[in-house]
Amino acid sequence: MNSIAKFHVRPDITDALNSGRGSLVVALESTIISHGMPYPQNVRTAREVENIIRRKGAIPATIGIVDGFVHIGMDEETLEKFGKIGKDCVKVSRRDIANVIAKGLTGATTVASTMLLANEVGIRIFVTGGIGGVHRGAETSWDVSADLTELGRTPVCVVCAGAKSILDIPKTLEVLETQGVPVVGFKTNRFPAFFTPDSGYAAPSSVASAQEAAALVAEQSRMNLQNGIVLAVPVPSHLAAETEEVEGATQKALKEAEDGRVGGRDVTPFLLKRVAELTGGNSLKANIALVKNNALVGASVAVELQKRLASSRAAVLLPSLRENARRKRGGMRGRGAMRSLSPSPVDAPLGSPALSPSSAPAAALSLPLGAQRRGLSASALIDSKDDHEEASRRTASRSGRRVRFASAFSSSSSASSSTRVAVLGGAAVDFISKPSDITSRGASRTSMPGQTKMTAGGVGRSVAEAISRLGSRPLLLSAVGGSDGSGRFLLEECERSGIDTTGVAVVEGQQTATYSALLDGAGELVGAVAAMEILDSLRASQVPWEALGGCACLVCDANMSEEVVAKAARESFARGLRLWLEPVSVPKAPRLLSALPGNRRGNGQSQAGPFLVKPNVGELFALAGGGNTSDLSGEESEKEIVRAARSLIQRGMEHVLVSLGARGAILVSSSQDAVAQNSGAAPLTPFSFETSIPGTRSSGLPLRFGVETSGVTSSSSASGSLSDGMIAASLSVHSPVPVPPTLSEEVLGQTLGALRKRLPSEAESVAVFGVAGRTQSPSTASAHSQVRSASSESARGGVSRL
Repeated sequence: MNSIAKFHVRPDITDALNSGRGSLVVALESTIISHGMPYPQNVRTAREVENIIRRKGAIPATIGIVDGFVHIGMDEETLEKFGKIGKDCVKVSRRDIANVIAKGLTGATTVASTMLLANEVGIRIFVTGGIGGVHRGAETSWDVSADLTELGRTPVCVVCAGAKSILDIPKTLEVLETQGVPVVGFKTNRFPAFFTPDSGYAAPSSVASAQEAAALVAEQSRMNLQNGIVLAVPVPSHLAAETEEVEGATQKALKEAEDGRVGGRDVTPFLLKRVAELTGGNSLKANIALVKNNALVGASVAVELQKRLASSRAAVLLPSLRENARRKRGGMRGRGAMRSLSPSPVDAPLGSPALSPSSAPAAALSLPLGAQRRGLSASALIDSKDDHEEASRRTASRSGRRVRFASAFSSSSSASSSTRVAVLGGAAVDFISKPSDITSRGASRTSMPGQTKMTAGGVGRSVAEAISRLGSRPLLLSAVGGSDGSGRFLLEECERSGIDTTGVAVVEGQQTATYSALLDGAGELVGAVAAMEILDSLRASQVPWEALGGCACLVCDANMSEEVVAKAARESFARGLRLWLEPVSVPKAPRLLSALPGNRRGNGQSQAGPFLVKPNVGELFALAGGGNTSDLSGEESEKEIVRAARSLIQRGMEHVLVSLGARGAILVSSSQDAVAQNSGAAPLTPFSFETSIPGTRSSGLPLRFGVETSGVTSSSSASGSLSDGMIAASLSVHSPVPVPPTLSEEVLGQTLGALRKRLPSEAESVAVFGVAGRTQSPSTASAHSQVRSASSESARGGVSRL
């Protein structure tokens, strides 16, 4: 394909292909958009199919040609433009690609051309409705689809519903056999014919699951085979009613064609027209339903393929953009063939760059497909060297880690066999505006020069990102708008951060949650608007609870409604998950009370309470039902805090971890845990931090990150988990964003290792780390490092000062 010299690759796809996550990318054709239905239904359907793929944790890439440029993944504007052009687009198969590009035309890709272009950038999974085949009467017309020959020479797995029954099925299967193409039934040994699950002919082979399908794709890659795969997905039973009518009309049209002696090249146009007439347009609806089902299967295979490669760390990787560039610069041939990344060691972490920054020209790193050799300008592509290097560093830092699991606190509940964390909570886009003049106090009723930064935010999403940075791949359960750029931005940022977005609902007609804040010149908050309606209105029935299978812990924040929080508690109890609660704010904290056993509607059986809640002082009193510490001395204030925390323990909470900001934290438990029992040890001198960052955020958020992540994904004890949280908090103090870029498993390990060299042993003593936006005095630090004796507290629960 050296004739192609113009590519636009969407940034998230470039990042995935260049950072060892290329198997997550799923290609989609564009002919169904241009020729399948009118605008705006075509664009709406395309978005729905892409969202199905995103929700499974994969990355959609709709492929087409716009104004002479090949687009691997259309952005919102391009997709809209493409949809409006509709049938005026040129229908592009392999033979047409060079002509359309040379003339600067807009073209819709068929199965054959989509396969070819997907393979050029290293995409291995492609979802479509159905493949073309041998047309009836081909013995005289020689009408055979180019899809079949492309399948014989392009190594892409095509996930489809087989071939339409208007085609000559037995001859189609014969041609595929001649071309050396595996035809594989998905959970069936029969070959489907689009609207019917059984064409009357057997599938040559079959797989029982997405995992088996992924294993097949991986093995073909390992063997460097140059043919594609047909993964034939039968119509599911819940779509049978929609497709039976269409299949019946197809059979009637075939009979009419035979009776009317319609033959040769006239057969297919006659059948398509007649089926549309007989079904009154319902054939289109059934077609869309099939594509969506295929997208679900294709995305599942892509996710399993990525898991397979990540777990095996094989030396044979799917080719990335960099590998394509290296292969073509070196004169390697084979129509985009897969190549092993020799001499990579077998135990090299998945995601190691195929071509290291130090061994290749900068242009090769920023331009895919050997663009430097083809004369492609940097402005023709969306990519950058820095992005590639950062992606490589980030992926390498996560790869190759062994995920460990243990309980964070002593608990009567049994430990789960899984270490995965699910986070149910808010995902929002933060817009933070600050005037340029540092003396400005945020003038009202006028505009002022300054800067606005857009970042991915939301408590739940931030927790998930922090967990990801500490070596795990969390599942996020949240919601974003279906038609705004903010939702796409959040999903792309989640993918970039290693967060599984399978559980993120894409809600049409709703606006993605946003938080818009105005700071003064010194960086202090002047005012803010939180638009969170999409989170408030999310119903429990819209949350994919089945995605919690395999999780050990569910973190739920109070951005969710009481209905959703209560359902989260019931699901956690039923599945044996630990439930961690985050109050978010004083006004929202009471929503979490619906998770307490006495407030839940159950089946009459005794239900366990949430494992832990981590409020600050204000949120604690909102949960406990009144009280404050504003007029109390330090010791009296602490007693009130403990009393309020104990009231939650008595109502079914297992642990209450109260953040005191600069003064550390207090843990109140339903039983004397490891921290409480260590209370007689000698106190330790805490470390302190300085920061010049204005408007420093509360350390409560990263404290929770450390506790939740370490407790669920490592073998740390309670004190170790809390120490991790305090160090994470210290990193956050130095960062202008909620989740500091420096936060990582390595940083926590190095810091804790350095600290513990000063300690007798973790079993003998507990450190208390005071963290604030200022340096603590030695006397204050010493006072804050005292650990309260659990034995001196009421037997109703252990209390520890951290």
